[in-house]
Amino acid sequence: MIVEQYIQEVLFRQQVCIVPGIGTFTLQYIPAQYNVVDKSLDPPGQRVIFEETWSDDGSCLEWISLKENLVPAVASRKLDKNIADLKA
Repeated sequence: MIVEQYIQEVLFRQQVCIVPGIGTFTLQYIPAQYNVVDKSLDPPGQRVIFEETWSDDGSCLEWISLKENLVPAVASRKLDKNIADLKA
């Protein structure tokens, strides 16, 4: 699905991904930690944080237009359909 591709690609490139009508995904860095109990070092990592708030910056529509070689009006219809499918 195109929205999932967008989320994955943009998240790992920019650390923040806004999906209109869905919300904002943010990639949060977790530093390495020393576990005192078993005397081990836990490696650094990342986790995805989701918030239902967003402000549409147009980047999702632009990404679909570029990836699919579509004019913005057609990309907008495709985005709306994909978001409706994702919500269902």
